[in-house]
Amino acid sequence: MRRAVLLPLLLAFAAGAADVCAPGDTLDKYQYLRRLSLDLRGRVPTVEEYEALDTEGDVPRLLIQTWLATDDFRLAMRRYHEAMLWPNLSNLRINDQGANLGAAATAAGEPIYYTPGFRAAIRRGGDVPCGDFEQTHFDPAHPGELRPDPAFVRTVDVNGVTVRQEGYRTISPYWDLTTKAKACAYDLQETAQALHPNGRTVSCSSREADALPECGCGRGLRYCYGPGPAVIPPVLASFREQLGRHVDDVSVGGRPYTDLVLSTDAWENGPLGFWKKNLSPHYSLQRLFAMPDPGEELPERDFTDATFVKVHRTPLHAGVLTLPGYLLRFQTARGRANRFRINFMCNYFVPPAHVESSSSGQCSDTAEDITQRCNCRYCHSELEPLASHWGLFAIAGTTQMTDPVLFPKSNPACLGATDPFCARFYVTRSDAHGAASFLPYQFADVHPELVQNLEGGPRLVARKAVDSGEFARCATQKLWMLFNNAAMYGDDAGITPALDGIAAEFAGEGYSLQRLALRIVTDPAYRRAR
Repeated sequence: MRRAVLLPLLLAFAAGAADVCAPGDTLDKYQYLRRLSLDLRGRVPTVEEYEALDTEGDVPRLLIQTWLATDDFRLAMRRYHEAMLWPNLSNLRINDQGANLGAAATAAGEPIYYTPGFRAAIRRGGDVPCGDFEQTHFDPAHPGELRPDPAFVRTVDVNGVTVRQEGYRTISPYWDLTTKAKACAYDLQETAQALHPNGRTVSCSSREADALPECGCGRGLRYCYGPGPAVIPPVLASFREQLGRHVDDVSVGGRPYTDLVLSTDAWENGPLGFWKKNLSPHYSLQRLFAMPDPGEELPERDFTDATFVKVHRTPLHAGVLTLPGYLLRFQTARGRANRFRINFMCNYFVPPAHVESSSSGQCSDTAEDITQRCNCRYCHSELEPLASHWGLFAIAGTTQMTDPVLFPKSNPACLGATDPFCARFYVTRSDAHGAASFLPYQFADVHPELVQNLEGGPRLVARKAVDSGEFARCATQKLWMLFNNAAMYGDDAGITPALDGIAAEFAGEGYSLQRLALRIVTDPAYRRAR
């Protein structure tokens, strides 16, 4: 039985793939309407839409243009770009342990929020919460900072350890301004800045302030991560929505498709703005490094404000390519560059056809410079310069590392160092190439072109792709594949003239994604595609 079924198929294949996979018959107007509706709106036409076609010779061009301006098309383009950008960050951990709130149980069953671990020990002499009583007296020497008055802090014994315990205050926490919650008074101190032992004045919202007893979580606990289910999902969902809104701008919002990789504006809502201003400065050198960029616009936002507004970003930013949802989904410079290359240049790396050996004298098996390493160099000779455009954006983070004070190009103090900062950002081995160098510049002496790429950022490589025509060609190829479920095939002269012609129209019409979609779905090939 199985042989009887397979034999005709095998014979058909032997007759030639061109016969098996030949284009289908041209769709009639009703089939064309159905296909258009599914591709542009994600649903079948209504009975009324079919009936309206009875008196028409074909699907009216005006109807297609109307569908291209609908919310259905916007959502279709979001789905299409999500398949390109992989925006699901649901398993990402954005909170730092040093700034996480714990909750202590009380006799009444209400939780009291506090910062456990070393921060509790700094404030109270042990990893314990405050006492279950209201703090009503505050230090008059520091008006407005709400520091507990030392004369009204109790000294108690907890499990054989003598600790100091203040009381709680009742506040509206930033993650739910409609409720009241109790939090320990030391953790609710509203000191804005404090003197660090290193001699610098630091913000109490920063990671450096975690070790300062006079710094708390600020008004409404705003500098600390509240309950995970209340804080983390809204931020992660906002990363995804932020990407989606950039897609909306270039699909139905009237913006050129080039804005997807060149825009210096970003959509931002309350969770995103609040996280960036108040929570991300508590970066972790073992986890995400997401402190604000130098000079970044940080408007005051309530965490619960769902309204999106546009903010202007600092130089080097480039559309979706530097949004948190992209940088945190692709966490290395190589990963970010490769995804850009696939999505917007339609290029893929192919390994060499043969295995190299260092005996040839053309490469090395152990070279630190991977562009010189046997078998690796073919891809990496292109990937490393491309990746350098993202070199000043933190790996496993979002921060633009352009502050020369924090990130000098050479840091001799990091030679042989094992501290987390040096280990993460500098060449610490004295025998390594570029010892003490800021890692993005490690090989800049032998590859001087990297400096221009680093300082031009992702905008530079995106602009080059647009100016060369690669961007328009790739966008055309991908949208053709989406709507035709097959690669572009051209006229008798082949694919290239057809692709170049449509891509040139796309660029000449202001990179309008709607016009490109209209051009593709009104092409005769669309009505013959399977």
